[in-house]
Amino acid sequence: MQAIKSNAAPLAKFLLGGGVNYFLNIFLTAFLTETLGLNYIISFSVTQSILIVYGYIYNSRVVYRTKHSNNKMFRFVSLMILFAILNIFVVRNIVEIFELSYVYTIAFIIPITTLIKYFVYKKIAFQV
Repeated sequence: MQAIKSNAAPLAKFLLGGGVNYFLNIFLTAFLTETLGLNYIISFSVTQSILIVYGYIYNSRVVYRTKHSNNKMFRFVSLMILFAILNIFVVRNIVEIFELSYVYTIAFIIPITTLIKYFVYKKIAFQV
């Protein structure tokens, strides 16, 4: 029970930031694809790169309240890159195999990986 209480506020903040990330993911990917005519994988990759910077700043300052260190930033960025590659791989395969919309696929995948990221970042990136 104590573990749930100690995770409640940071998890809520993480989910709030994740919600912003979620909508930016969908909006920026669709904007780059539909407006600029980029391939959805390129658009999604560019969006993931932008959101890595947002994610580090938001999570280090708001969620985990840790001071900046190059080591934490390196771990976080490394994990974000791994999650971004995983997301891109999963989205591409679902779109190609099941012939689903890339927007709906992204909307489905991001919430799943967001919950996993909270605990991975907490233990590995920020060591809280």
